Amino acid sequence: MLADEPVASLDPATAASILTQLREISANDGITVVVSLHQLDLARRFADRVIGMRAGQVVADVAARDLTDAAADAVYREDAMNAAPVTQRMQKVA
Repeated sequence: MLADEPVASLDPATAASILTQLREISANDGITVVVSLHQLDLARRFADRVIGMRAGQVVADVAARDLTDAAADAVYREDAMNAAPVTQRMQKVA
């Protein structure tokens, strides 16, 4: 399932409810849910994996629990355009 900014204009409680429902759908139905977000706090809270892009290039690919300020900077800082990507090898979950 692809959800493009599903909580962009929602209040925090409703946003959390929607993202909780998406996680439950993923877990219960065994499907992958890809969500486009700009709120890093929500990505850290609800995602398993975070992929950050800048100018069409992947600049961060980490487990959500490992999303550091450095990884976020690679996405959002203006001078980070030429910085090395921040990645972590993801292991396949059985």
